[in-house]
Amino acid sequence: MSDPAITGNSDGLQIGSLQISTPQPRTSESPIQRLHPELLNEIFRLCIGRYIYDYPSGGGRRLPRPSVKEPPLILCRICRRWRQLVLANPLLWAQIELYGVCRSSHLVALDEWLIRSQQSPLHLSVTCHRYEGTRAEFEDQVSRVIAKLTPHSWRWKHVFFELPTACTEPIVRRLGEGSDSLEILKICDRGSSGGKESIAVNLSGHRVLSKLQMDARIHFIPNHSPMNNIRILHMSFLTIDEYLHCLMSVLPHLTLNSFSTATFTSSPCFINPYASFPQ
Repeated sequence: MSDPAITGNSDGLQIGSLQISTPQPRTSESPIQRLHPELLNEIFRLCIGRYIYDYPSGGGRRLPRPSVKEPPLILCRICRRWRQLVLANPLLWAQIELYGVCRSSHLVALDEWLIRSQQSPLHLSVTCHRYEGTRAEFEDQVSRVIAKLTPHSWRWKHVFFELPTACTEPIVRRLGEGSDSLEILKICDRGSSGGKESIAVNLSGHRVLSKLQMDARIHFIPNHSPMNNIRILHMSFLTIDEYLHCLMSVLPHLTLNSFSTATFTSSPCFINPYASFPQ
């Protein structure tokens, strides 16, 4: 008696009726792979753009951090074609945020971003207020990060620094050289000032600077040229005289829309005004 062509298992499935199919090679790419490179680059740009926030309120958004879970690095992990496009597009590498403890990996990431962004205007956010080890070691680590950024100050467009006081002076000195790119500048002290004197800053050479926030430990140089493009000003002053000097000498042609002060008990003379000017 010959064996039946079809047998069954305990579930009643006819094993003999199943055919093993060999996967057929794809004859065409997926729809997204057929997109034109310019369109893909625009999609990539939008992936980056959703991180960039308006100043001074971030609305919960921030700049991309150097992580494989965020663009542009995550885009490089999809496929070879995407990787080639991302690596070849400088605009995708022109924004970066470093936050928290400064590590050696930050230096490596900065090298990569600065090289790949080529000559594109830079959006930077560096917030270093937590540290491991001694404070001297912490300030040294932050200073090495700043040392990589200051040679590119001519490319700075939107920059946010929250640093120890000891690390802000190289930035202030570099700002004195001026640029035609800087639109938004924020410098905040996030460490003990140790009684150090205020640092004088010259922003005369920044002709398109429109939004400015600086800490009380930074003040304008005497005879500072007027800055007629400033629209939003958020500065801390140690005295009312410094504030009036700023309005009358540095910002003489602007109309003040709103003004508020906050006096802190630790320093009765400390004033933190906010001025908003017309667009």
